[in-house]
Amino acid sequence: MEEKRLCDLLDGFKKHKQIGFGTIKIDYQKNDHLLIANPEKRTATFEPLQSTEVERAIFHLYAYKENKSNRGGLPVAIICKIGNNNYTLKAESNSVIFVDHPLPQKIPEEKSGFIFYMKNFSPGNDCFKFESSVQNNFYLSWNENKELILKECNEQLDETISFFLEYTDTCKSSGCELGANMAVSSRLP
Repeated sequence: MEEKRLCDLLDGFKKHKQIGFGTIKIDYQKNDHLLIANPEKRTATFEPLQSTEVERAIFHLYAYKENKSNRGGLPVAIICKIGNNNYTLKAESNSVIFVDHPLPQKIPEEKSGFIFYMKNFSPGNDCFKFESSVQNNFYLSWNENKELILKECNEQLDETISFFLEYTDTCKSSGCELGANMAVSSRLP
């Protein structure tokens, strides 16, 4: 009981529950592209739907409870399971990489490379943006090579920080949910 009270007083994050899994997409030149994990290169790229490996295109989102700082949005960690390994997305030195690392149950720091704040992209839009908990105004984004990057962005309607989430039927039937007044929205190709 005392450990729980101490944890509640500390800054940081505590793993709460899985909120969904499925694909992360962008609309690039009027065509859907899926995010594909390349953990052997520690990167991720967006590729056309027809050229994807399914296992590398399924991402799991886990919600974390936040103890002190409330920057808005839902604190989440993003992983890709390939074979027996969990590759966790991590913000590191103004970039993002995939590391072979299990999700921590507790993160004692107020900022973590594993935590991104999932927010609605804009009112009435079915897209999301993911802000790094390490640096304010740094968001997951994509560049001209369609690589997943971390980008400083003060302009909130920059399309390169906008992502569609499409949840798998397995996720829907197993009761995955988004919390904190976020709505699950699918976009059909």
